[in-house]
Amino acid sequence: MKILVSLVFFVTAYVSQGQISPNASSINNKNWEVWQERIPVSGGVRVGLMLEQSKSEIKPNRFFVMIPDTALKSLCVELSSKDGRYSARVDYDLTDVEQGMKEFYLPTRYAKELKKYASDELVILASLSSSCGENPEWYLISSWDDKIHETASVVAYVNSAVSTSLSFQNGNGDNKELKFENLKIPTVAFNKKCIVPINLLGTESLLQVRQRVRKMNRVRFNTYEIPVKRF
Repeated sequence: MKILVSLVFFVTAYVSQGQISPNASSINNKNWEVWQERIPVSGGVRVGLMLEQSKSEIKPNRFFVMIPDTALKSLCVELSSKDGRYSARVDYDLTDVEQGMKEFYLPTRYAKELKKYASDELVILASLSSSCGENPEWYLISSWDDKIHETASVVAYVNSAVSTSLSFQNGNGDNKELKFENLKIPTVAFNKKCIVPINLLGTESLLQVRQRVRKMNRVRFNTYEIPVKRF
């Protein structure tokens, strides 16, 4: 009980007005975030979905998410650094949270280390679910900045060792396919990005990450879906 009380105090003591704090249960275990001195092996394919940033600096104790009109109340957030040293999983309760660009508090113990990353070197993957731990129903667009410009673009970050593209339908129902570009090394948690003008996406869009794989002189595609909801 003493541990839980001290954690709740830590979260609420530094949160700014208007920020949404994480669920205490999701940070009760200190392993909700990890900093590794040794570079680890890479992880999954879908790693980040963010607004393209105009500034490279980040403030590690807060981030923003485009919250749509939704009945789902669990916001599940994953953070990953490109070099694989930092990773975190934390969830937030969206009860009474209205639609809009909302600010979320991140009670990280590694703010000093995270400040060294540029905004495209530490990425966020936010999703909506009835309960974190279940499969996401929607992915949301995150940002280190609360500014949304009319010419803004969304950046998808993935980890893929093969040729990869992003396919989707624009707001007019036309099929689009864009290529992922390789990022500069070191790349461990993610190594490719694809930039999509936000005006090509509707309020609900199905993005499909397609990996081109050749095996036994045959080409096939691995597909990973990213259903996106925004306001």
